[in-house]
Amino acid sequence: MSPDLDLRFRTMMAALTDIIMPALDPNNSLAKEQAGLLLGSLAMIRSQIDYSHAFETVDLMAIIALAERLKALIGKDAHDADQAVAMGKEVLSGRHATSALRTANRDVRAALRLLIERAERAGPQIAASVQKAVLAQSDEAIQRERAWVVGTGFDVFPETLKSIPASLGLDEK
Repeated sequence: MSPDLDLRFRTMMAALTDIIMPALDPNNSLAKEQAGLLLGSLAMIRSQIDYSHAFETVDLMAIIALAERLKALIGKDAHDADQAVAMGKEVLSGRHATSALRTANRDVRAALRLLIERAERAGPQIAASVQKAVLAQSDEAIQRERAWVVGTGFDVFPETLKSIPASLGLDEK
């Protein structure tokens, strides 16, 4: 039987806490700080690992929806995103590794940049509509991203944070 990811993360964190950190030179504050940051990062990744695929899926679905909305607003000259959106939909429709979702996500985002540039040249009314659509989608994305990095403890308004599952629209069980 091979140990699951959670056990492997807990083992690494225990080794860092119980063996490596106590062995650090007490006068080396940078090494102690970095070890603490590494421990915190491992804890945060451990809390994210079960939701990584869902996060990438939800994010890709959201940016595909945004690309389609922008294409509708821009009109007939909005073909910049067609290939990336089609590939993103293909990735969403099948069983693919999380890395395929990330690649599709990156490609759709690049196409979105082109659409936004095209909207800026299409006139002030279209540019304003595109800006409104981008800002609306950004609000949802920011909520997901804030939940995703809650483990850093740096959020200015932690009382407004959702859990990772809630930010992804998943049942918490």
